[in-house]
Amino acid sequence: MASQTIDYSQDPSNEWRDCSGNFLRLSSYVADMCEVDLVAPPGIKEYVQGGNNQRPGVAEARTTRGIAKWYDEKGMFVPIFYDGKKLTEAPDALLAIRENLKPGAVLWFSSKQPLAAKKKEGLYKEAGGYIGHMATITSVEKNSDGLVTGWKMYHGQNERKNNGITEHWWDWPSAYTSKGQAYPPGGYWNQRIVGFSQSLVPDSDIAVVALDN
Repeated sequence: MASQTIDYSQDPSNEWRDCSGNFLRLSSYVADMCEVDLVAPPGIKEYVQGGNNQRPGVAEARTTRGIAKWYDEKGMFVPIFYDGKKLTEAPDALLAIRENLKPGAVLWFSSKQPLAAKKKEGLYKEAGGYIGHMATITSVEKNSDGLVTGWKMYHGQNERKNNGITEHWWDWPSAYTSKGQAYPPGGYWNQRIVGFSQSLVPDSDIAVVALDN
């Protein structure tokens, strides 16, 4: 999928070309290879630039928020709230998942500061939910103590950059700032990690094999 150029667009929605759409494409490929039930049915075809890329069949969820809810209903979604935290500070819930950041893990992001009072439903409700982006980890880097220091992730980015694999860090290098403000730990630029699933599929070993192949 990363070798394909998938023009970013939310319309038509059944071409699966935005960030949630790219995740559905990945899910469809994995559902084919591993014969598991995922949010998207198997059978996605390679994207043809300028062609008819409408996806037959319907995914069980379509938006980043809907997909987060789907994972939550499977008991696979960890919400992360930022009460009392500055942009550059990691709450305990984020620190707790650090060692579980690995290929196949799914991350959800928000440009807002989600608070516990809204509960996890406040992250993924369709009208006004915090979640605005998502991605799947493809590789990680660790320091000598075994702590994850950075990772690469696959996602549909935006109208300017399309889909692809991008590099991100737990502690962003000092060269990366927004108007002098450092980025949040592991963030998608200035967007915080606000949701986590340890695996694209219920069995994490299957997820790792699928991505490695």
